Amino acid sequence: MRSAIVLLSLCAAAAAVAEPRTLVRAARVLDVQNGTWSADQGIVVSGGRIESVLPFAQARSGAPDAAIIDLGDASVLPGFADCHAHLLGNLKDVSAVGSLRMSSAQGAIWGVHNLKEWLDRGFTTVRDAGEIDAAYGQFALREGVAKGFIQGPRIHAAGAYVTVTGGHGDANVLAADQRLDRVNLADTPDAVATVVRRDLKYGADWIKLMGTGGILDPFSDYTREELSDEQIARAVEVAHRAGRRVMVHAEGTGGIKAAVRAGVDSIEHGTMLDEEGAALMEKRGTWLVPTLYTFQYGAEQGEKLGLEPVMLAKVRRIISAQGPAFKRALAHRLRIAFGLDNSPDLLPREFAALVRGGMTPLQAIQAATINAQQMLGHADEAGSIAKGKVADLVAVRGDPTRDVSVLENVVFVMKEGAVVKDAASIPTPKGEHPMIMRVWHGWTKTKDADEYDRLLRDEILPGIHRIKGYGGSWVLRRVAGDEVEFVTITTWDSWAAIEEFAGKGRTKSVIHPKAAHLLTRHDEQSMHFDAAWVP
Repeated sequence: MRSAIVLLSLCAAAAAVAEPRTLVRAARVLDVQNGTWSADQGIVVSGGRIESVLPFAQARSGAPDAAIIDLGDASVLPGFADCHAHLLGNLKDVSAVGSLRMSSAQGAIWGVHNLKEWLDRGFTTVRDAGEIDAAYGQFALREGVAKGFIQGPRIHAAGAYVTVTGGHGDANVLAADQRLDRVNLADTPDAVATVVRRDLKYGADWIKLMGTGGILDPFSDYTREELSDEQIARAVEVAHRAGRRVMVHAEGTGGIKAAVRAGVDSIEHGTMLDEEGAALMEKRGTWLVPTLYTFQYGAEQGEKLGLEPVMLAKVRRIISAQGPAFKRALAHRLRIAFGLDNSPDLLPREFAALVRGGMTPLQAIQAATINAQQMLGHADEAGSIAKGKVADLVAVRGDPTRDVSVLENVVFVMKEGAVVKDAASIPTPKGEHPMIMRVWHGWTKTKDADEYDRLLRDEILPGIHRIKGYGGSWVLRRVAGDEVEFVTITTWDSWAAIEEFAGKGRTKSVIHPKAAHLLTRHDEQSMHFDAAWVP
């Protein structure tokens, strides 16, 4: 017997030794807790977790056989978490009837596509904030990721939106004599309990309540509490008894305070938060997921997003309340977690919106790392780069604690020790002169294409040569139905040069006055890419 025990021990030790290790070399690593950087670090990864974080020479000495990933001059942060995501379907279609054109199967397939975008942006965790899919496609995605069938962030998922008939989240926008059954409608406390139990039965991590009306529907009033105090309290009772948490969509002041009094775990949006509500949230320790940019984006884009007039009017009315409400949240030092509530290609803009709203860049990063993981109950597992944590790493070039727009360009992502976006495919700038490409789309009517092309070549682009650091341009032209599409690619050798041209944050869409009237539509923001010439 003793020999067998010794043999088993030796086998276990051999297996532990055989576990392959990776050593990630980083020019600097961020301690998100205090905002300090450690230079020339080595992060040893084994079995999907961080084994050590040490000066590189010391880390290399301790792991001589580890495969090295050298990230050059990149800055490394922990993976981010988006705590207000909707995973299913075409996230660019926000029309009132978009969901009626999407089957559950189609929605899940779109979800696979969407999850890759979250990862590419450095988000290794998402919390799905509810769906209208009665088949719970979000749970299928969660299990698919967990089992390694599909690639995506770790998913914490809510079930259906628990709402009243005619409330925000009632997806039946058909006429009264057209039948469309929905399983998420609950008009009494008992009915709420039934819907919550159904969500729990099929695997909900969170329960999502629609406490007030909202914007993206044609009939609800965002200032009004929709679920009653009793309904919210019953949902909290049932969910908490099952060990699950509750998030509440709440924009109007009454609904916010009712939800907090009922003991919910997080308030989503809080767009009209007043002084009394902020004080109550502070006292109870209720989390706020403010989703600032999605409202700003809706107000900016309007009709381009397919919003119906009533929906557009609501978002343009409510936007004036958002800034003061967020300042109250900051003044009361509410616990704030990052959430976008929109298509994941817009994720970097939420960081910028939080900073415009009054946060420091570090606080915005903390909202998406240590704060988010604390709200999700996983602060011991993720949210910082430390021994024993899951190996979720994100690399960018520059210092995002000084300029949060650096987070627009994520060049490397590791999730649980596996590289899901490789910096090797995005060439590292050499010396002081990297090549950066700025890509911008515009469309003209067919009859105006030649004049627009002439203006670009003869007057607009030659005028940029005065900016030191500008390298040159390509103009791509393509007939696209009744329009002609133009793709303008300019090359630069520094971010500073682009800022001189496009303003602080490099987000300004520069349109020459002589050409503006020729454009039928255009990108609101240019995309930037690190580039290399390969002969």
